[in-house]
Amino acid sequence: MTSLTAATWNVRMDLADHGDLAWERRRGRILAALAEIRPDVIGLQEPFRRQIDDLLAGPMEFGMVGVGREDGRHAGEFSPILFDHARLTCLDAGTFWLSETPEEPGSRSWSPTFPRICTWADFEPIGGGSGFQIWNTHLDHESDEAREKGAALIAERVQGATGPAVVMGDLNCRPGSEPWRILADSGLRPAWQELHPGEPEPGTFTGYDPEAPNHMIDHVFVSAEWRIESAEVLDPRPGGGWPSDHRPLVCRLSLRGR
Repeated sequence: MTSLTAATWNVRMDLADHGDLAWERRRGRILAALAEIRPDVIGLQEPFRRQIDDLLAGPMEFGMVGVGREDGRHAGEFSPILFDHARLTCLDAGTFWLSETPEEPGSRSWSPTFPRICTWADFEPIGGGSGFQIWNTHLDHESDEAREKGAALIAERVQGATGPAVVMGDLNCRPGSEPWRILADSGLRPAWQELHPGEPEPGTFTGYDPEAPNHMIDHVFVSAEWRIESAEVLDPRPGGGWPSDHRPLVCRLSLRGR
């Protein structure tokens, strides 16, 4: 049976002169949290290439797919997928832009604040098991139209692909919002809500404030083939410090009858 620990986490960009919240101070906290979570795959949002390189040099020895959103190479924020290359083989991968010209690096449509992207990858378990796809994105934080049309483009691409799928990311919107509904109406199942019906949503965005409202804007959706074993928002504080201004959402999944 193919089983999978999949997570999504906005690790916050590297900002200069950020004091205790600078990347140099947070980097070790992120690595400690990843060592505790031990994801098979994790979709990150906001890291620059130098941050990704720091994580790849850590003890988890991840593989990575993804490109910078500004030029399709190294510039700007990434929405990368990191994976345990001792357990998974990446068969194919790519990135498209959430725009009317999705194959054009750096392209923008629908008035987003920045270029927005979705990174995808096809994986196969080493030693046998069914393959699957991971899709990771970061929707715009200001434009409703950009969020909705970006979600629709992702849903269209996922529907046009084959095999079990996991769609994750910082959607910058709460459960029940229009972009969230676009993904849910496409046949994808929101993992946390399916396992916790009627419960108050856990906050994934904190802004480094322990008293922040419980706004869940980071999500994991799965296709029909997956059984959702668990879905939890964690609050790692290695050494008592904040790793990021978001909390990770971690899901344990298994493929039905495979």
